[in-house]
Amino acid sequence: LGQLGQVHVEQGDYAGAMPLFRQSLAQVAALAARDSSNSEWQLGLGAAHYWVGYIHWRRNDLDSALAQFESYLAITKGLVARAPDSVRFHNEVGLASSNIGTVKESKGDLPGALAAFREAIRSGEDVVRRDSTKLDWQLDLADSYNSAGNVQRKLGDFAGAHASHR
Repeated sequence: LGQLGQVHVEQGDYAGAMPLFRQSLAQVAALAARDSSNSEWQLGLGAAHYWVGYIHWRRNDLDSALAQFESYLAITKGLVARAPDSVRFHNEVGLASSNIGTVKESKGDLPGALAAFREAIRSGEDVVRRDSTKLDWQLDLADSYNSAGNVQRKLGDFAGAHASHR
C-alpha cells in the first residue's frame, strides 16, 4: 500500500495517494501494536506516519502534517532508547526532526523550526561520525545545516546563518 501510494505521489496524485497511505498506516499500526518490540514494524509505523504527514504537508494542512511527523519522531526516539548504538535509528531521528523543522518553518514558527533543525544536525553529526561511508547521510546532514542557516537568516542571525552554511 505504501509503495502504491508513493507511485501516486510520483505522479503528483496526492488525492489518490492519501487513502493508500491511510490504509497502510492503519494496517501497520495494528501490526506494530501486536509486538511493540519489533523494530522493523516500528520503523514501518514511522514511515506510514511520515507519508500521511507528507501528503498533509503538500496540501498545506500543516497542523495535521506536524501531528504525523511528531508521531514519527516519537517512534524513532523510542527505537533509539531501546537500541542506542543503532546508527539507522539515530538517522531516522534526524529525518523526523528535519520534517518537523520544515513544517514549523512553513507555519512561521522560526524558533521551533531552528530547534528542530538543530536536533536534526545533532543526529546527523552523530550518524556521520559513526559511519561516514553513506553519502545519503552526509547529504541529509548538509541539508539540515542549510535549513538551519536559512531559518537563522530569516531570524536576522546572519553570523549564525553564515556558520551553518559553511
